[in-house]
Amino acid sequence: MFQGTRTGDIDVYMEGWLQNQQEAYDEAMATGDIVQLSWLNDDNWQSGFTVPTYVIKGDPDRGIEPLAPNLKSVFDLDQPEYKELFQNPENKEKGLLMNGPVGWQCEMTTIEQVKTYGLDDDYDVMNAGSQEGLFASLAAAYEKGNPWLGYIWGPTWIAGKLDLTPLEEPAFDQAVWDENFGCAWPAVDLFVAAHKDFPAKAPDVTEMFKKWKLNTATLDEVLAYLDESGGEPADAAIWFLKNREELWTEFVPSDIADKVKEAVAKM
Repeated sequence: MFQGTRTGDIDVYMEGWLQNQQEAYDEAMATGDIVQLSWLNDDNWQSGFTVPTYVIKGDPDRGIEPLAPNLKSVFDLDQPEYKELFQNPENKEKGLLMNGPVGWQCEMTTIEQVKTYGLDDDYDVMNAGSQEGLFASLAAAYEKGNPWLGYIWGPTWIAGKLDLTPLEEPAFDQAVWDENFGCAWPAVDLFVAAHKDFPAKAPDVTEMFKKWKLNTATLDEVLAYLDESGGEPADAAIWFLKNREELWTEFVPSDIADKVKEAVAKM
């Protein structure tokens, strides 16, 4: 997608994770292939050690008792009861941690964190084949009320739909991160960028995107609606326009906002 924005096959790249593609971003900015429009948000999160909240707190509405009421930190995971709780069905001597697909930044980072936290003798790390596979693994466990441990991030539909808790890690420290990833992920700067020719082609839309900003909770909410409704992305966009006027009306002039409200009222 980012390369397509550089070549002009894509006009606007709506959610670039800067630190995960810093080199490509810097190169594209230096050559002038793209222009920075705005920062989408900086309150996103990632964690290789995320569990469903019912694992710790239970879920009375579903009749689920807490499975690990004292589990708080990644450093608790080396205790035998947690290794057994998150047991790898293919290797019952170890626990199982689900990781992102091969080639993602988290693939390397999470594996290194497991080593740094002293968990590599206790846990196997399994790479999901895709984002969909990773989410399906969590969703299947969640539906049954089973334990699950792995990498998840927000904004995503699954973080908006399910009640999840990242385990505590040492606070982000750049020096520690550079040495062995032995701390929490930092929030990443999510950018909105466009092909270099886009501002001249659509100056009014460019001005809108310069004001565009959505926090992770809002994006989670919209993505969760999309998943639950089973509709198309355009349906979620219409839902957002109808239900979050206080946000998007800040991005466009009032006369444009009135036209949009009139149009979506008919949908």
